[in-house]
Amino acid sequence: MKSSFLTILISTTLILGFASSSCYAAAYETQTEMYFRAVWGLAIVVGIMLIIFALVRKRFSLTHNDNDTQIKVLEMRPLMPKKSLCLVEVEGKKILLGISADNINLLANIEKDNTKSFSDHLSTAGKE
Repeated sequence: MKSSFLTILISTTLILGFASSSCYAAAYETQTEMYFRAVWGLAIVVGIMLIIFALVRKRFSLTHNDNDTQIKVLEMRPLMPKKSLCLVEVEGKKILLGISADNINLLANIEKDNTKSFSDHLSTAGKE
């Protein structure tokens, strides 16, 4: 995907570069016309880059879930660099995971019973 993204970005830049070079062919353009053409070309390039970024971000998001999957990532919270908490739902059960650079730990199984407070879940997390 990175190579196709890079190919699209380079080809778009080349096409717009050749198109913008034709604007300098006219010898009698005023400074204002040249300025607006440059701003317009820049706006088009930035717009295309934002659209590509949004598509790539949506496609490769960590929390992107399909409705028919059995494993859903409900939420991810970074704690420190390369360390985060992840709330996952597997077959209707919610699981709290601790994720670091080299391992993944089960912190707690969260029941559907809402009478327990967060501190109760934390106190039982070390016992499991």
